[in-house]
Amino acid sequence: GSWLPSALLGGTQVGWFGVGVAMFAIPVHKATGIDTNTLILVSGLLMTATVYFGISALMVLSAIAVPAIALLGGYSVVEAVNSVGGIRELQQVQPTEPLDFSMALAM
Repeated sequence: GSWLPSALLGGTQVGWFGVGVAMFAIPVHKATGIDTNTLILVSGLLMTATVYFGISALMVLSAIAVPAIALLGGYSVVEAVNSVGGIRELQQVQPTEPLDFSMALAM
């Protein structure tokens, strides 16, 4: 009786692992030009290593990842603002149609 929920849970976890690895590998490939398959293999092995070694590996990973996310996120914001001509140009953007409540709520 429990094989179906177990199979569904296992399948979704494997799928989500693949999504997570790809969400890392594709942007890194675009930024660095490193082969996507190599990035997927290496990042998948690193993610698996954190599971094998447990919380101590997660602590090491988070000590690297959290500052990297903050720095790269800040860099992305600066690049996005500069791509439209700076903060003044960004403030001049006028929407073509009003934002309805359901869309605002979803955002």
